[in-house]
This record gives sequence, structure tokens and C-alpha cells, in this order.
Amino acid sequence: MIKICIAGKNNIAVNSLQFILKNYFEADQIVVIPNKNDKGIDSWQKSLLKFALDSNIKIVTLDEIYNIEQIIFFSLEFDQIIKIENFKSDRLFNIHFSALPKYKGVFTSITPILNNELESGVTLHRIDNGIDTGNIIDQHCFPIDINDTARDLYFNYLKYGESIFKK
Repeated sequence: MIKICIAGKNNIAVNSLQFILKNYFEADQIVVIPNKNDKGIDSWQKSLLKFALDSNIKIVTLDEIYNIEQIIFFSLEFDQIIKIENFKSDRLFNIHFSALPKYKGVFTSITPILNNELESGVTLHRIDNGIDTGNIIDQHCFPIDINDTARDLYFNYLKYGESIFKK
């Protein structure tokens, strides 16, 4: 029986998937929805598609998981908007790369720097019908150094996002 879905891309999705595979679920209890641009090739970021195929984890679409009762759904840099009314489950979560409620949506690695913010963060929240507006479950804030680049900030998002996921 399918119990969890990881939807998204890159290191945060792959590392989170590795964690649940090692500690909580068997491959036949997990499904993944890679982002549309995932070509199945590792580069400076790991490919969720490649890891799932190599691990015999089923690749699905959103339509295929809507009717799964009590599935746990994690959006980890996922490229699709979630409509919660399509799901039978209400266990829908997102890890967002900013200290919500600031910086909803995209470009969260550069906007805090452009706005001279002193800190940013990673937020675990419930998915609702808004964009990054669901109830906050957990958040980890960290300082932005004066010399930090968008890449530095992104790598902090990955590190702290994985840490929140593992909780």
C-alpha cells in the first residue's frame, strides 16, 4: 500500500527520499513525482527521477495519487500548484525556502539578498489553496552573511530543509 509521495527535484527531494527509504518505508510504499524538467541525469544536483528509477520506486502523476487515502504528500521544490480539493488526504506538506510569511513563491535565493535581509530560513507548512500560505509547522532561520551569494543561500536552504524534513 502506498503511504508517501515525494514530489519535486534536486538534492532536497533525493536526500529526503533516501532518508525515508532507509528509516521508515519500503520502496513499494513510496511514489515520486519528479518535476517536468527532470531528465534523469545527476549534475551539480541529484536527479529525483534517476534515484527513483535506480531504487525501483514508482513514478506517478498527481492524478494517480489524488484518491489514495491518507497518503503523506511532500512538495520539495515541486513545479506544480497543488489543489487540495483533489486529494482524499489532508496530509499535504511543503518545505519552502524562505522564512514564511516572507518571500512566498519563487526566487527566494536572491530576493532576501537584494532586499538586504539579515536572515532567511526554511519553513515546513501545510499545503492549502494559496501559494505558501498554509499553517506553519516548523521553521529554521539562519543569518545571511554580508558576502553570501544566492548560491550560498540556496545551499543553506538545502541543508536546513533536509534537517526539518528529518524531524
